[in-house]
Amino acid sequence: MTTTHDQSAPSVMTPHRILIVEDERVVALNLQQRLIKLGYEVVGRAASGAQALQLAEDGKPDIVLMDIHIEGDIDGIETAALLLARYKLQVIYLTAYSEDTTLQRAKATQPYGYLLKPFSERELHATLQVALERRSSDIALAASEERARLALEAASMGSWELLPSTAELRTFGLASELLGDGSGSGAMDLEALLTHVHQDDRPVVRLAVTQAIQGGAPCCIEFRQLRANRPARWIRIVARVFAPPGAAAPRLIGVAQDITERRTTETHLREAATIFEETRDGLFILDQDYKLTSANPALARMTGIDIADWIGKELSFLMPPALSEQVHDNLWAQLKREGCWQGELLLTSPAGLQFPARLSLNVVRDSAIDWTQAVGILSDVSELRSVQVKLQQLAHYDQLTGLANRLLMQDRLAQAIYRGRRYGLRVAVLFLDLDQFKRINDSFGHATGDLVLREAANRIKGNIRNDDTAARHGGDEFVVIVENFAAPSDVMTLAEKIRAALAQPMQIGEQVFHISSSIGIALFPDNGSDAEQLLQGADTAMYEAKAKGRNQFMLYDRAMTAKVANDLARDARLRRALSGGELCLHYQPVVDTSTGQCRAVEALVRWQHPTLGLLDADEIIPAAEASGLIIELGRWVLREACRQAALWRDAGYRDLRVAFNVSSAQFRDGTLAAEVAATLQEFALNPAQLEMEITESCLQTESIAIETLTQIRALGVSIAIDDFGTGFSCLSSLKQLPLDRLKIDRSFVHELPHDAHSSALAETILAIAGRMKLQVTAEGVETHEQMDYLRSRGCKSQQGWLFGRTVEAAKIPPLLAGPWPLDPVWNQGR
Repeated sequence: MTTTHDQSAPSVMTPHRILIVEDERVVALNLQQRLIKLGYEVVGRAASGAQALQLAEDGKPDIVLMDIHIEGDIDGIETAALLLARYKLQVIYLTAYSEDTTLQRAKATQPYGYLLKPFSERELHATLQVALERRSSDIALAASEERARLALEAASMGSWELLPSTAELRTFGLASELLGDGSGSGAMDLEALLTHVHQDDRPVVRLAVTQAIQGGAPCCIEFRQLRANRPARWIRIVARVFAPPGAAAPRLIGVAQDITERRTTETHLREAATIFEETRDGLFILDQDYKLTSANPALARMTGIDIADWIGKELSFLMPPALSEQVHDNLWAQLKREGCWQGELLLTSPAGLQFPARLSLNVVRDSAIDWTQAVGILSDVSELRSVQVKLQQLAHYDQLTGLANRLLMQDRLAQAIYRGRRYGLRVAVLFLDLDQFKRINDSFGHATGDLVLREAANRIKGNIRNDDTAARHGGDEFVVIVENFAAPSDVMTLAEKIRAALAQPMQIGEQVFHISSSIGIALFPDNGSDAEQLLQGADTAMYEAKAKGRNQFMLYDRAMTAKVANDLARDARLRRALSGGELCLHYQPVVDTSTGQCRAVEALVRWQHPTLGLLDADEIIPAAEASGLIIELGRWVLREACRQAALWRDAGYRDLRVAFNVSSAQFRDGTLAAEVAATLQEFALNPAQLEMEITESCLQTESIAIETLTQIRALGVSIAIDDFGTGFSCLSSLKQLPLDRLKIDRSFVHELPHDAHSSALAETILAIAGRMKLQVTAEGVETHEQMDYLRSRGCKSQQGWLFGRTVEAAKIPPLLAGPWPLDPVWNQGR
């Protein structure tokens, strides 16, 4: 595709924002224009430091291009320092000066680079790209450091480092309190640390630190820390030596954590292990007031409670809010009434994970009426529930993507419609299809296709609410069910969000895929009253989105159903036309303007419609592509063109070349070369009489194109690229293709010879063809000026209305009598 843009301009999804600080207005304006040309967004131009600070506040630029000598009370270096301090905003200095004193001052502001005036556009772009990459790295580093700090705080940890050369110990965060005497002071050395370590643990701590420093092995040690007027506590430190390249000396860096509670719990568990070692279930005894009198270690392991703390208290998992008020009251009422209770609870493990547990309570009576104690047995049933969940997963979820399967989706949709009908709410169904996914499976295999589907599912699920349902409908089709939205625009916003997420590059192994999606939306009750109608409406809207060009969403309306009906009727009519003899080929002459002889004709499909009259290719081809009949139509054109070429041969026109067109779908089908060979054999046709015209869209999969074209060229059939210059091919791929001819598209010929751009493009194509020893035919020649211009530049082969419109096969022989007159009135009356 041709373009007038500078090829060096970057392709940027969201332009980076640049602030220019330059007191020379003309220079600033020129710089702004260069930046815009390169694809950047300029948030403003400032001539002074005050203006720069205000624009930085308002415009939020990514980086600043800063002249050192500017207007105002402060120069560019002082302004850069303020930008860094206030907004963490770095600069690239622009200056014609390079004195050491100036550069030393500038260096203190941590700039991202320098550009000495004058500088080229390439230097500007390169410096900006390096600076922006560094900015991204700095932002990521700051975020990483913040996450690390927050993670340590969340884990009740602090960090520290020891400099072996000086024995200086530096503490950060909680470590200042954990490793000292509790005062929070961060200044000490190793010996000061050891004074707060229990005397029995000091040798172990000293040895572990020494071995870590000398041997480089990780250090992990737990010890008791002494505290003034408070019980000792247990501290765990983990550390290792780091010696980054260029560092003055290695450092021992680690974290510290208070593990007193854990150590206390471990001690209690060891003491009780000999009593209740035999069972994995939690056992406990309650008195008449439902308070704990004793329990085994398994209960502590399962629930995380400290048994000693709960003796004499009601167990928390048997009280609100762990139990609802209703369940709590029913439990104790039934226990009093019947002497037993069984049920399932959802408990939280010491690690904070919830798990299902089966609770059985039985009363111990001292007479027929009164009871003194209740014995409880708590069993972890997570394994049983896990098996049940897996069975549920197999029955209701797609095994590849983890999304709901069609069965569960149907159930969820029915429930959503029921709630919508009962409470007067809307329900939305989004039907998604990955555009041209079959190409991925065909080109890279089903294993890669499965990975693409899994990533697509993750992106869909990651962009919906927890209350919404995402399901795999089958193949590369997905369904999203949405409830509780205020207006249809909310659903459209969600559809766009999902579409944009799927459109992001997808890294699968070493391959990067660019996936687009078509999405249809149907609403309850607007577009249907049951699940089948909603799914059908959303599916119809999805196909309408595909028909409109893919990579978009469409909201269903009733006109779409009518359109689908019309499309089905059109497909049926076209299918009948193919089988019923309503299609025919017309031919347009291709004239050698150096001799006036007609050397070739191009075959173009026509439809003699019973009610609409004669329809041309522009009305037939789109219908064939939409209905999936394009390959069958292409086969018919090939056979009909060869049949007619054989008739002309038998009539004595052995040198007449017949050109026919093929579609990209025929290339992807993989049988084109074999079909051409079989058709040539059927009509005993000389391959030199046949020329196959392809469009540049056929070349998108270059390896397939080269293989197919090579096979057809080997048959002796010539190959031409039709509408050259309007598609996707590039010179690097063009030289690999077995071609004979380029056809200059009529859009380049139309404004010849008066339009300079059209002239330049036409001459460029002719020059390329000349260097590659390819023949050239110009299409759409309508005036003598165009003919003479092209002929004078070496393009002798031409076709267009100047030489005649397309005609039936029977009208071609009279046109071959030639030579054709080339004077201004030669074609009058034709």
